[in-house]
Amino acid sequence: MKGNFRINIIAVSALFSIILITIVYFTYQRNINILKKEILKEYLSVYIDTRKDHLEDLVNHVYIDIGAKRKNLRIDIEKELDSYINIAENIASSLDESTEIPTIIKSINKGLRGKHIRIFIIDGKSKAFIVKPNFNIDEKTLLSDENPEFVSKYTLYKSKEWIIGAVADYGKFENDLKKYVLNRLYHFRYGLKKEGYFFVIYVQKKNGGIITKRLLNPNKPMNDIDKPVPLGLRGAKGNQFFKGMVEKCFTKGQGFEQYYFRIIGTNKVAKKISFVKYYKPWHWMIGTGFYVTVFENQLKKRDKILNAIMSKRNKWFLLILILSFGLMTSIFIYLISLSIMETNKYIKRIKEDNKFKQKLIYMIPNPMFFSDEKGNILECNEDFKELFEIKDTDECSSSRNEKLKNLENRLKQIFEKSKLSHKEIPESIEIEMEIKGKEKRILEMYISQLQYKEKLSGFVCILIDITEKKENQEKLYRASIKDELTSAFNRRYLKNLFPTEHKKAQDKDYKISLIMFDIDFFKKINDTYGHDVGDKVLTKVVKIAEKHIRKEDFLFRIGGEEFVIMLAGADKNKAYQIAEQIRKDIKDYTFKEGFNVTVSFGVAETKEGDDLESALKKADKALYESKNSGRGRTTLF
Repeated sequence: MKGNFRINIIAVSALFSIILITIVYFTYQRNINILKKEILKEYLSVYIDTRKDHLEDLVNHVYIDIGAKRKNLRIDIEKELDSYINIAENIASSLDESTEIPTIIKSINKGLRGKHIRIFIIDGKSKAFIVKPNFNIDEKTLLSDENPEFVSKYTLYKSKEWIIGAVADYGKFENDLKKYVLNRLYHFRYGLKKEGYFFVIYVQKKNGGIITKRLLNPNKPMNDIDKPVPLGLRGAKGNQFFKGMVEKCFTKGQGFEQYYFRIIGTNKVAKKISFVKYYKPWHWMIGTGFYVTVFENQLKKRDKILNAIMSKRNKWFLLILILSFGLMTSIFIYLISLSIMETNKYIKRIKEDNKFKQKLIYMIPNPMFFSDEKGNILECNEDFKELFEIKDTDECSSSRNEKLKNLENRLKQIFEKSKLSHKEIPESIEIEMEIKGKEKRILEMYISQLQYKEKLSGFVCILIDITEKKENQEKLYRASIKDELTSAFNRRYLKNLFPTEHKKAQDKDYKISLIMFDIDFFKKINDTYGHDVGDKVLTKVVKIAEKHIRKEDFLFRIGGEEFVIMLAGADKNKAYQIAEQIRKDIKDYTFKEGFNVTVSFGVAETKEGDDLESALKKADKALYESKNSGRGRTTLF
């Protein structure tokens, strides 16, 4: 029997050990697989966010570069016009015969055919051409600068009463710049394998429709350039991705579009994310993208490697459990702890990576502007322009906008104050401004530094309208100090307010009096007519009392039917008169249920050493005397 029992115990123990080891083993394996999937999923999410940030930075860089080149183009043209005007003036000064001068100028113009610039001479009296620039522009338009397609400069040559000048075909110059930009973008590649490229589509709303034209796509045949792109162009799974890109450009100015597309050179369909931004002056939709599926496939390969590694480790883990059940718990805890530790390290690394993400955001859904280190506003987004009623075509300049100038001065004051106090510039600050007409709004301004090569290069500021938030806070504050039924102030507010008002009265040498009153036989009213009628009585008594007190006086409900009035600048005699007026009006009022009520009053004047408790005791004592003397009367302390 003992042998059998021992065998049974061993068998049961062995069976229990096998079951426990099996549960532990499969639980461990399941948790590791879940953890592995979460890590791969998070890794994919971080990859997508990083690539999206990179695309946005690249397109924004092109966007800013085009704007800078257009600005410099006009400056360069004007400098070149000045040089040709000087040439023409020097020719006029060195030659005596006026007949020779036009001939020489015309000869110079022939040599300038490839430069889109011409010299002209106009008779100052007749305003007729002496030397015509051979552009499709008349004398009047040339001198008035009314044609945006041309840039002209001129001067008065007094000795002959000539107007000598030079004019540039700006449209052709800008077309040359467009070709230059497109050529650079065509040859630009990015990424580890240089697989990244830009595409440019001409997109414009016209006559109720949308005109599209492909300007650049390095992966398309050259004969596709300058051809229309169908607005209903669909991806590999049917979605109209091109229409989505165009709508984002017209509504938000930029955006991401996700769709499925065939990988160039293969028949494989892959998930793709593209970022587009609209350069409105040229009607260009500039974009680039990347294939998410490529990275997902790489993750699948890594998943197989992880499975092989985990399979080998699982075998060792199971072997250790079988050989030494006593160590099973500690090994299990160790492995789980190790897994959690690795996960925490991974999450920490993701958070640190996110901190170093650099974005150049121009179209965030809040008014935003950039300033230099002194506080001068340089650039802004469309929401900011809308907030300060700046036209889309205008720059964010404070010289023409008084409200913008006020904002700029406020920012400079913040920077100057921080500099003088040797404190850091606050991350956020509340300002009150007039925007959109004369509407006053409260704005929260968030200020962040912009650095280039570890040096301060300026600031980015975001404005958030918190007017409604402030108003809601004010409503909540009022609700916290008011009695819900009667709208009189509550006892808590009396407790907070009295010390301040009492000190103010002592400092400015004026009196404060308290009137305490309650409704006689109020319980009888509730018992006879019900609490609803009792509530109406309380509300009506407060309304009658409020008619007789001043704006600077305060009415408090401190108990069920008990009230206190605090009168600043009133002695006890004045307070007594007010109490009597209130008492008489309440006594004369007949409620629709057919009854009248009386109110007993106690009046006390505060002294220098009084606090709220002592002042209330005085008024309460006077009220007690009114009650004992027959009720419905006023007693002075």
